Amino acid sequence: MDSRNIPVSEDILNAAREACTSLLPAKSKEKYEKTYGVFCQWREAKKVKNLDENVMLAYFYEKAKVLKASSLWSTYSMLKTRRSGSPRLWEKGMKGPKEPPAALSSISYS
Repeated sequence: MDSRNIPVSEDILNAAREACTSLLPAKSKEKYEKTYGVFCQWREAKKVKNLDENVMLAYFYEKAKVLKASSLWSTYSMLKTRRSGSPRLWEKGMKGPKEPPAALSSISYS
């Protein structure tokens, strides 16, 4: 039986939402929210409505021009954690290119 087709009570859904929002330590939450806010502003500026691998790739390609590799990983981690309670952007089944665009091979992590 596929567990995704079983109805879940509103109490359980509310508890799951609350758990997702409390995953971040209070000290870090502000930084995570700010990073997510910058990402949302970028999406608005680019008029991006859908969120998929191509959008993430474009965002991090742009960020790679001004951030070091460690900062890129940190940003990715914060966005991934922040989105963990939202629609499943990060699933294995995300649709997108099978290979990264050739332009990515020229990213400099200086």
